[in-house]
Amino acid sequence: LPLSEIRANLLSPDGTPRYRVPLPAPIEYAPQDAPTESPYIFGESLATTNAASRGVSRETQPSNDTIPLEYRLGSVSTRLAVLRGLMDVGGSVVGDNTLWFVTASVTLAGSVCDLIRSLGGTARIIPLAGTNDFGTYPVEFQLPPDIVPSTKKKMMESYRPVPADPCRYIVDIEPVGEKETQCIRVEAADHLYVTDDFIVTHNTLSALSFLLSLRKAGGNDHATTPDLVIAPKSLVFNWEREAARFTPGLKTLVYTEGNRAKDPSAFEGVDVVLTTYGIMLRDIEHLRKTRFHYTVLDEAQAIKNPLSQSARAARLLNTEHRLTLTGTPVENGTIELWSQFAFLNPGHLGNIESFKKEFAGAIEQDGDEEAAQTLRRLIAPFLLRRTKAQVAPELPARTEQIVYCEMDKTQRKRYEETRDRYRAEVMGLLDEAETDRSQAGRGQMKMLEALLRLRQVCNHPRLADKTYEGDSAKFGVLMDTIETLRAENHKALVFSQFVQMLDIIRAELDKRGVPYCYLDGSTRDRRAPVDKFQ
Repeated sequence: LPLSEIRANLLSPDGTPRYRVPLPAPIEYAPQDAPTESPYIFGESLATTNAASRGVSRETQPSNDTIPLEYRLGSVSTRLAVLRGLMDVGGSVVGDNTLWFVTASVTLAGSVCDLIRSLGGTARIIPLAGTNDFGTYPVEFQLPPDIVPSTKKKMMESYRPVPADPCRYIVDIEPVGEKETQCIRVEAADHLYVTDDFIVTHNTLSALSFLLSLRKAGGNDHATTPDLVIAPKSLVFNWEREAARFTPGLKTLVYTEGNRAKDPSAFEGVDVVLTTYGIMLRDIEHLRKTRFHYTVLDEAQAIKNPLSQSARAARLLNTEHRLTLTGTPVENGTIELWSQFAFLNPGHLGNIESFKKEFAGAIEQDGDEEAAQTLRRLIAPFLLRRTKAQVAPELPARTEQIVYCEMDKTQRKRYEETRDRYRAEVMGLLDEAETDRSQAGRGQMKMLEALLRLRQVCNHPRLADKTYEGDSAKFGVLMDTIETLRAENHKALVFSQFVQMLDIIRAELDKRGVPYCYLDGSTRDRRAPVDKFQ
């Protein structure tokens, strides 16, 4: 059935959901070599090492706090044996068909959630009162009725799994714009079922629509718990504007430099709190006192370095669910992907040392395609990827044109003078380093400085020498292009790494009477120039 028809007839006359999706069965992975250690004994040992009763603080987390791949991708019997070992040490029954596993490690708690889901169950890490400085992370979960989670007779006497209908009922389908989000929300507290052809508009609107749909549905304390959106400073105003335009039912609070009351009560009655990475870093001790329902990181490559202060601060946030938005989950290396998952789903990719050993080195240095495929399988269930062809197929392909600009005699002379001067300086420093090794780094630094100055001379020699009065080939081509676009009633975006270059462009635009809008890092009111340009 098309989603539009399902949504139109979502409920039966008596108000119960009409449509269902299959209940996940235990996942059968490709055959793996059997682990060298008994899965049950391994589970017991792991639970004992990371037991909450040990009072392990964040600073003294044990290194073996994750379930290795040979167990997580093993057979159903292997994974079930690991779970039984864990449960026999740190497990309990808290309801007829609800179980807890308690650990001192949030990384292990995340790994256990994945283990349970791979067995067809549902799981979530639940919040406890207090700051969790000594690591108490309960995993609350339910399993299919035919799975026995423990070998302890006393525990199993109180465990009464409910015979399950092999499905979950669809309770909502949220449309966005003219197209469906294709996002089907079901009864399980820990899951969204998403179809393969996930089609959405841009990330900001998709995330806002998703948060609004959850708030309308209520439950999970969402009606009284705010969501947190963290974005680069330049994008916060865009989130605020999009929320006002498309999701006016969400009450937003912009928590930035001039609007910061360091009191948890400031978030009361607020649906979505908007802030920046810089504010998150400075106010993390205040922000972590609030339990957020969803935390969304926009341009999440900001936490790509797992050792950076921003990444560490993001992992400290007290939040029920996590979502990251990024166009570049991997820019320089796979460790950046690990950093995002350390925030999203702690423990899913193991600890950082095991990830470096099993994936980063194997993929980046050895070109191990099997390791790459395993990593793809691990992240695929958590990744919603969209391309321009899916979102806006009516748009033409992007056209790139490289324009070569020949320098005139004056500019070329300045370029060659700069090149020759820095070459002599670099060679001199390298000669010194031959006899004095303490000077070895100076030559490299001078070489980087030389490349920077040569780039500046190519853009406009005035960047390197304010007294320069000649022309610049690139600058001349740029201004001619702007005049052509203006005559055809087009707009243009001009970017430069150098603020001084923007100053030179602005001066020429003023001289020619060309209207423009201007933004750089010092611009405080970004909304006004963006709105004016659009």
